[in-house]
Order: sequence, then C-alpha cells, then structure tokens
Amino acid sequence: LLPSWYQKREPAIMQVDITKTTTAEILAAADLQVGEATTLEGGFPCQGFSTAGKLMINDPRNQLYKECVRVIREALPRSFMLENVPGLISMKNGEIIVQIVKDLVKCGYNVSWDILNAADYGVPQNRRRVFIIGFRKDAMVFPKKGNARLHMGAIRGDGDFPRWFFDRWAKKSSKVAALLKLPGVNSYEHSQGIRVMIPQI
Repeated sequence: LLPSWYQKREPAIMQVDITKTTTAEILAAADLQVGEATTLEGGFPCQGFSTAGKLMINDPRNQLYKECVRVIREALPRSFMLENVPGLISMKNGEIIVQIVKDLVKCGYNVSWDILNAADYGVPQNRRRVFIIGFRKDAMVFPKKGNARLHMGAIRGDGDFPRWFFDRWAKKSSKVAALLKLPGVNSYEHSQGIRVMIPQI
C-alpha cells in the first residue's frame, strides 16, 4: 500500500546534450514550472579535476559546471546539491571553487560546501567527495496597492566555507586571502568544524 504522497508517475528520463537543451525543456519533461522543483541534484564532469588522473585546468569538460549554474538560475529550485571530486578544491590554489561559489551565490542562493566521506554516513566505502549545497533566498514585496509578490532567488546569497580551506590556500592565492578581508566575515563553530561565512560574496 503506497502512502498518499507517493509520486505514481514514472520519472522523466532525458538522454540529451545539456549544452543543447534548454531549461524550459527540462522543466516541461518533469511537468514543473519555474520555482516548483524541491531539489536539483547534479554532478558535472570531474575528469579534469580528478587526482586519479591529471589535474587539467584547461580541460573543456571543466566548464560544464556552468551548465549546472544556468539550469539553477533559470529553474530556481528551492535547493540544490552538486557533487564532485576533492581535486576540484586544489585547482588554481583554491580559486576555482571560489569562482563556482560566487557564480551560484549570484543566482540567489546561500551556498556552502565541504569534503565528506561516504564511510561517515553508513556507506561501506571510503569515498571522499566535494558536496556543494544551496538554499534559495526569496524576497516578499508588499506594494501599496495590489497583492504581495514573491520574488524567487531575488537576494544575492552568502558563501559558507570550511576554515581549513583558508588555512591551506590563503597563503598561496591572493584571491582566496582577499575573501577574509570582506566586510561581515564571520567564523563560527559547526559539527563539521570551524566554518567561515562570507556575506554576499
């Protein structure tokens, strides 16, 4: 017996080139409108970032993360989770992950990331991966006349980084070090360790 909330419809499967597929086509396949998706989950190609091969900054596949950013910006899901290999963090002395966070923050999301090991979450495998998560920042507008209006993703988000990232890369990259000098930077304790929140990075 299925619960009342169970989605009985078969999932929509699209075997397409993401660079040639519009966000409107993706939403239509899922029978969703802009802003209706609860979560967008993705893993952009990692070959150029992987420490198992050669760290290749100019690998054209590295730019496919921008397609994830595009779909997030246009579909405006309530949240997202992106996954990649730990080698992503060391690219250009930490500057690549900073740019990715900035691009996602501009879409109107609070963004945080860290490296997690699947073995710590009940999976019988040592598998370390970078997880980037975001939650949409909306704004409610109350005009003098007419109905209130919800503007989805209207507010530029904040970037949330693990403290160890700056300990490791701030001395090697002036761009990474400059983040710590931005106004409103705040360090705080978290179950995963000390984190650094940078408002509207």
